[in-house]
Amino acid sequence: MKTKKGMASLYLVAFTTLLLGIVTMSFARVMISEKREASNSDLSQSAFDSALAGIEDAKTAIIMYEICLNKTDDDSVGSNNVKCGDVKTWMTNSFKTGYCDAVKKILNNDPGATGEVEISEKLNQAYTCVPIANDAPTYRSVLNEDTRSRVIPAKIEKAADGSSQYDKVVGIELQWFTPESNADAQENVRYMIADATAANPIPLLSKEAAMDNIDGKAAPILTFELFQTDSSFTMAELDLNNENNTGTDHAMIMLYPNDTKANGEKGTFVSAQNLLDASNKSNQAALNASLNYGDSVVPKIVSCGYRNSGEARCRATIQFPDPYNGGTRAEQTFLFRVSLPYGSPQTDFSIKPCLEITGEECTKYANFTGAQYIVDSTGRASTLYRRIIARIETAPKFIFPEYAIQVSGNNSTVEKNFWVTENCWSTDGKGNSTTCANNGDTN
Repeated sequence: MKTKKGMASLYLVAFTTLLLGIVTMSFARVMISEKREASNSDLSQSAFDSALAGIEDAKTAIIMYEICLNKTDDDSVGSNNVKCGDVKTWMTNSFKTGYCDAVKKILNNDPGATGEVEISEKLNQAYTCVPIANDAPTYRSVLNEDTRSRVIPAKIEKAADGSSQYDKVVGIELQWFTPESNADAQENVRYMIADATAANPIPLLSKEAAMDNIDGKAAPILTFELFQTDSSFTMAELDLNNENNTGTDHAMIMLYPNDTKANGEKGTFVSAQNLLDASNKSNQAALNASLNYGDSVVPKIVSCGYRNSGEARCRATIQFPDPYNGGTRAEQTFLFRVSLPYGSPQTDFSIKPCLEITGEECTKYANFTGAQYIVDSTGRASTLYRRIIARIETAPKFIFPEYAIQVSGNNSTVEKNFWVTENCWSTDGKGNSTTCANNGDTN
């Protein structure tokens, strides 16, 4: 009996030992796995930080390049006194061939500098390749409460034969509001809808009412402005259409989101005549209940229907009229402005220049050049790599006011003084004014 009891104890000890070994090995495996994941996570973040360092150095290189554009090749720039001729050469190589080492050469003033740039020897961090491009098929940006408008210089890439194309641009393709990119920007939305009344032609509704329109997301109203002149113009022409209402140097139209599917995937076509009618000062009258000025809709209702995930909901193809004098468009005064007039909700947007419009759609595009720089930075931490692609926009060459007047604070007010004169003046929208007697009647 004693022998049998001893055997039972031996089996029990062996089983317990095996069980404890399995548990210990499982815990060890979990700990090693978690340590490996934590290490990989740290390395991934370190590689990401290294790529960000490449983006920041690229910003410095871009600023030095833009300074050098206004200097001779023998002039120097930066604290390292690099020659502007070298800066232009290295950046041009990056633009044309995706050259990796332009940033390193510019910041180190070293023509022989190649390979990765070390960030931390201790942590084995570096960025390896940072090509910079200045040509892009689209201009992309974001509008919100703090940045309500973007002014975009319409710098257009030259054709393959070297000829200019800025004067051949016939319109743009404008897209805005990707719900996935603006999911956290839906609070305190004020919005316009199309069921206006004669008494209240453009009502503002709450967020809830607006979000019933478009897939539970409130796409914002935008305004688009076109600035274009020929080589000779007057400031007065920026406020007028020409006598035949066929050309203008400054056009603005409000784009009004709606969930109609009538235009399908191609979005909404905004004709040159729509822009001219919206800019015609003789049309300064109250909108009727259908938001119409004769045959033209002002604001223009834009299709903002359902799209695939990641795609912008609102799409419009905007055709341009001729400049006021009908001449060739000048490159220096060719600008676009996209604005968020009500400040919310936040929205992303993109613009693509059109060289041809067929059947109310862009069928041939041109690239922007120099409107934004695209930086492709690869960072490394040990043997793990991360890549970041960023768009860099340098400071505007001119200040464009977002408002004529702005107040802030809960108790802020604007006071206006009015004078009643003995005579009044009227204009026909073409710069011709006449006087009229002020008989005291309310008109």
